[in-house]
Amino acid sequence: MNDTGPTFTAEQTAEITRKVVSELLVADKPAMTLDKARRLVELGKEEARKAGIALVFAVVDGAGHIVVHERMDGSLLAAVEVARYKAHTALSMAMPTEQVGELVKEGGDFYGLGHSFEGRLVTFGGGRPVFEQNQLIGGFGVSGGSSEQDIRIARTCLQACFPVQG
Repeated sequence: MNDTGPTFTAEQTAEITRKVVSELLVADKPAMTLDKARRLVELGKEEARKAGIALVFAVVDGAGHIVVHERMDGSLLAAVEVARYKAHTALSMAMPTEQVGELVKEGGDFYGLGHSFEGRLVTFGGGRPVFEQNQLIGGFGVSGGSSEQDIRIARTCLQACFPVQG
């Protein structure tokens, strides 16, 4: 008796594989969603209004793709790209951008890295990695205020939306 188990057609095998892969990719894994990103930005705008400043906000997902990128009226045009770069730097380095700045200084562990990435690696405050359930799910960039203002607002938003950070 030769029992090799059930036999499946190519279409059945493809469908089973698709379902298994789909569940492995998304099942119970935290991710940066549009709703989460919008919540961060809305809270950021509220905080900016309270502080009397106009800012730009960028949220990227775990792959570095923009989820939300929003510019408040009256914010600096230069802050548009900087916010995006802050979000991407925080994600790719898995740390706040001001910590990246410390590491790329002369004598730091990543000295010289600040000159890489065609100037897109941000080494001053306002970018934060976003963790959920101890998993890195994205990056959040705030730009247009002083470094201290950008840091404070980014931190406030993350603490409100994602209370436990990496």
